[in-house]
Amino acid sequence: MALAQTDWALGEIRRLAPGRKIERVIIETQGDRDQSSSLASFGGVGVFVAELQTAILDGRVDAAVHSYKDMASRPTDGLKQYFPPREDVCDVLVGCPLDELREGAVVGTGSPRRVSQLKRRRPDLDIRPLRGNITTRLTRQIDGTFDAVVLAKAGLKRARLFDPLRDFDLDPMDFTPATGQGQLALECRESDDLPVEEGILTSALDRRLAMVERFFAQELGFGCHTPAAVWARVEGRRIAVVIDILSHDGTESLKIEVPVSLSHRDGDLQAALASAEERGIRSFLRDVHAPA
Repeated sequence: MALAQTDWALGEIRRLAPGRKIERVIIETQGDRDQSSSLASFGGVGVFVAELQTAILDGRVDAAVHSYKDMASRPTDGLKQYFPPREDVCDVLVGCPLDELREGAVVGTGSPRRVSQLKRRRPDLDIRPLRGNITTRLTRQIDGTFDAVVLAKAGLKRARLFDPLRDFDLDPMDFTPATGQGQLALECRESDDLPVEEGILTSALDRRLAMVERFFAQELGFGCHTPAAVWARVEGRRIAVVIDILSHDGTESLKIEVPVSLSHRDGDLQAALASAEERGIRSFLRDVHAPA
């Protein structure tokens, strides 16, 4: 997946700057070396991205391509980001539509958010952890280890592995996508520039949506262990922000929507956050995820 995303970005950079010498450098992260441990055990959102960011800062590479949902909430000093147009945000169930899965079917995913959302809709399912690259996860569904697996549609499409006869959309209004899902971020040193063009390697609108989602996730303290998500989408002349928080077993959940302006205004995000808090979002988060 990382290679597919990087190759796409390299192709666009070469097209925009044909005389520029560009080389792909592969950096193996801890997640590549350890394919057996759960993602949550590595220490939180951004742990793998940080290894690539260090490579940029120490000069081993000039830029990196990330899945924005894997990045830490706070920006890294000395680096700047570009946001290409966002891909499809929804998750897909590979193997069978959700309503057609047999009772007790075995479903694979490594995401606490997806686990809770599946349990909310289908508490009968046997949901088991799943790691590995896209090909590995698809293979484990094909060989019968899992009746179905959950993947991001954006990743399948970027890897050119999406199959509409096999991969069935999970409605994002029901299965709120992960904060930043479908969004890439190109990162380089603050003192450097990448050849960009609006609508290809950068999108002002998608940057705004990504920043709005990240603001709420950061303010509410969402991390890789939290079954919660923020999804910002354009609705008319505003941004509609969906905040979805679930208990780990999916039996309790709170989903609310708050409006935010398309163009940034001082205090706009804080006002939307205050509105969400008045509707109980923070108290619900505290209650369902209080330490045992």
